Parts: sequence; structure tokens; C-alpha cells
Amino acid sequence: MALRKLIEIDGKVIVQTSMGSINNGTQRLSFLDYVKVISITGDKNQINAIVHFSNDATQFTKQYQIPMSVENGAVNFIKQSYEYLKTLPDFENAIDC
Repeated sequence: MALRKLIEIDGKVIVQTSMGSINNGTQRLSFLDYVKVISITGDKNQINAIVHFSNDATQFTKQYQIPMSVENGAVNFIKQSYEYLKTLPDFENAIDC
């Protein structure tokens, strides 16, 4: 299981020259990230999930605290992790893949 998410960010474009840095305005970057939970630790109340983001140009990880249900009939903890992540602003419009 994994998620795909279109990430858009605005940033300054800095051109490095032999005479120093030149601010060349701002630029909007868009890239499609593949998001996967790679590690889970915790107990029956909460888990810490290490989430790996990757695309053709970059890779990074981020930790999220995820509430956990161990009630009878609850879905497995990995599926609960992905379902919870999709409720966070970081993962708005993310799709299962």
C-alpha cells in the first residue's frame, strides 16, 4: 500500500554567480510524490510512523504520530496508518496506489 500526492511549493530562485547570489524572483514547483509508510513503532493507543516521500529528484522521511484502534473488527494498523494520513492537510487529495 502507498499513496501518491501532487506537491506544489513556491520558492525563491537564486542564481549563483562568481560575484555572489542573485535573487531571480519566485517559482512554483510541482512534482508527484510517492508516499510510503516504511516503519511503525508504538503501542495499542498510538503509533509513530516513519513516512518516506520520493520522486525522481528528491527523497525524504517524516515522522507522524497516529492514533490506533485495537477494538474487535478494527482494520490492521498499516491500513489505519494510511487512512489517518489521508485526513491530514499534508495529504489532501492523496490517492491510494
